[in-house]
Amino acid sequence: MTVSDVTIAGNGTSIGQTGVLLTGATGTATFSNTAISNMTQGGFVVQGGAPNVEYQGSITSDTAYNGGAANPLIFIADTTGGAIQLAVGGAPSGSTVANAISDTGGTGIQIINSQSTIDIGNVSLTNNASTAISLLNDNSTVNIVAGSGTGIDKNTAGAAVSIDGGAPTLNYFGPINNAAAAGGGDSFLLSVTNTTGGAAILQAPPGAPFTDTGNGIAISNAQGDVTVFGAQITSSGPQGILISNGSTGAFGFRDVTISGASTAGVEILNSTGAATFTNLNISLAGSGAAGFLANTAGDITATGANNIATASTTAPAVSITDAGTLTMQVGTVTSGVTNGSGTAMIFSGTTSGAFDVTSAFTVGGSPGTSADVTNGSAATVTLPP
Repeated sequence: MTVSDVTIAGNGTSIGQTGVLLTGATGTATFSNTAISNMTQGGFVVQGGAPNVEYQGSITSDTAYNGGAANPLIFIADTTGGAIQLAVGGAPSGSTVANAISDTGGTGIQIINSQSTIDIGNVSLTNNASTAISLLNDNSTVNIVAGSGTGIDKNTAGAAVSIDGGAPTLNYFGPINNAAAAGGGDSFLLSVTNTTGGAAILQAPPGAPFTDTGNGIAISNAQGDVTVFGAQITSSGPQGILISNGSTGAFGFRDVTISGASTAGVEILNSTGAATFTNLNISLAGSGAAGFLANTAGDITATGANNIATASTTAPAVSITDAGTLTMQVGTVTSGVTNGSGTAMIFSGTTSGAFDVTSAFTVGGSPGTSADVTNGSAATVTLPP
């Protein structure tokens, strides 16, 4: 099937309008110079089958113009294979419709229980109802690139990117600005739960980290891997990064800054997956906020320019209990607890390996010493001279 030079526009009143619907398709569908806008049910919908789709053009929706219908812009469910490409790269020469995927106020991109290879380009997702990108019980390989779009910009409840169940591979490249939900409720930059494998890789553009004033990053019961490159998390929730509930994947975070969390900048709880941090900066002013907490964790690695600072007079800057092997180098550790109290950094249980503070250790406003560290583990803790 070949479609070209077609405009499909919703009228904002009729129920059940869908721009393109492919049901049980197994052939090849090619769209060029095509524009779909303001559908009341779905912009581009694929249900079942294993189609090969190439779509060049725009798929857009705004609840201000489609009668207020908060529906998915792109909905792909129950496919068994095939390759789906939507608005990838620049439009071909001679096109009058630019490649664009844009949704304001709808439910964004939803991919459910599928096994396709999916590429989506030039994405702008704004204030979506609940999630902007959602993968549910999915096993697809999904590549989403902001390109000429604005990426994700939302201040609504739900996650900017949500993966729940399945073993998908998601690669996202582009901006994300995730603000606290204007109407209340949790609003995560990234939520990964109950995966059985796969990987989520989120990469911010160089020099423009993801920004989050919502609830940060939450990973729960995840057997798949998670990697985040570039994030500035000013969390309004308990943690900036939380890895919990038996997560066993490999977790990596590079160039991440965390402030504002009320419980801990990073917390790893009952999760034995290996965690790696590169250029992690935690600075928390909260009275009860610890910097880096791990309890029943796997191997933890920290390399590059890492710094941990907490103002709390009661919570430790670092507390690691029953972890695996530590290979952690931290430039500076600053704690607000009383100097000499042994509570600035705490290591205990089965934790082993090495934790090195390489530049400065400050406790209660004065230089810290071994008297500020409680170490009941097999780990070696090295302080600066």
